[in-house]
Amino acid sequence: MLVILKRDNEEVNEQAAQFIAGAIRKKPSLTLGLATGNTMVGLYQHLARLHRAGSLDFSQVTTFNLDEYLGLPASHPQSFHRFMRENFFRHVNVPSAESTCSFSALAVTATSASTSRPPASPRERGSKS
Repeated sequence: MLVILKRDNEEVNEQAAQFIAGAIRKKPSLTLGLATGNTMVGLYQHLARLHRAGSLDFSQVTTFNLDEYLGLPASHPQSFHRFMRENFFRHVNVPSAESTCSFSALAVTATSASTSRPPASPRERGSKS
């Protein structure tokens, strides 16, 4: 395990941005799972600076949000989708940032699908075949 110690949050954000930028340069079609919240804002600012400087291209990157409120429209002021748009997507060239899906929405869909059962067989209903 690699442990990197930094003096403050600014240095941590810069190091994390460089780490992510290196991964994107190595694999331009990288998929990123992105978190929301104030902790992430500095990281997103550093990534946006790299993009504005012309040293980082997000045009092939795919993203998904790790969090979202189920049923809250993406345009709602408290949605995580809006948070990501305001703090990251509008500052970089991630394709189709408006259609980025959230992990929790996928999980709910997958859970709903996996709990749907086909009709019971005669054996399951207690009938003799």
